[in-house]
Amino acid sequence: MGATHTSEIPFIFGTVDQAQACVGSPDEKDAIPLTKIMMSTWGAFARSGNPNTDYVPAWREFKRSDPATMGLNVESRSLADPRSGGCAALAHLPYFGYNHGLKDLVHG
Repeated sequence: MGATHTSEIPFIFGTVDQAQACVGSPDEKDAIPLTKIMMSTWGAFARSGNPNTDYVPAWREFKRSDPATMGLNVESRSLADPRSGGCAALAHLPYFGYNHGLKDLVHG
């Protein structure tokens, strides 16, 4: 199934055993280590604003000029702008957010 929206939640809260239909069996070799990684990095970020822990390589701050991202997995790694192609394809679209109505999207 891959990494779908909210698929990280059981790993963050340590509930992979209750979410087996979505994430697989907690007895699988990767479920428990990934749970430790996710719980520690999200916990560190919640406590201090810094997600770095002993479980991941150095996690650089995200900057537009250096859009590094951490690929969290049993063997996590820093990724240099992994979605640049997809983001570039959307760059020409007007910004839409909660404070902007649909009328703001209409050009001209």
